[in-house]
Amino acid sequence: MLWEHISEPIWATCNKIKHLANDAVSPDMSAKLHDKVLWYLHHQDEVLNYRHMFLADYDPTNVNQWSWPTQHAKVTMLDNVRLFHETQYTQHSRHQQTINDWFDSYTSWRRTLLLTPVTRWRQCVCDLASGLE
Repeated sequence: MLWEHISEPIWATCNKIKHLANDAVSPDMSAKLHDKVLWYLHHQDEVLNYRHMFLADYDPTNVNQWSWPTQHAKVTMLDNVRLFHETQYTQHSRHQQTINDWFDSYTSWRRTLLLTPVTRWRQCVCDLASGLE
């Protein structure tokens, strides 16, 4: 009863609005995405880390040819990268380490530990080989 009288008319109206061929939402969303993609292109030096600037390296004339899902994916990716840069900048300005700083230092430390036993093993093999001759 609740579905038939209240929920179904609302659901049907939402589906009609969403799936109309001449809806007003799609062009508006497409224009907003297009503007945001171009904004990232022009402001990449201010809002992106230098490691991520290649993500905003595209030709502005080609943006008009991108599909809506492509523009949406690009804006989502650039938003995530901008948020990462803001978080990292804020933490470094407070003299805090980020998890990426720790991970980079840990992997370089771990790499030296992994190389040392291999080097020792190779030396032992070379010593044994020379002793057999």
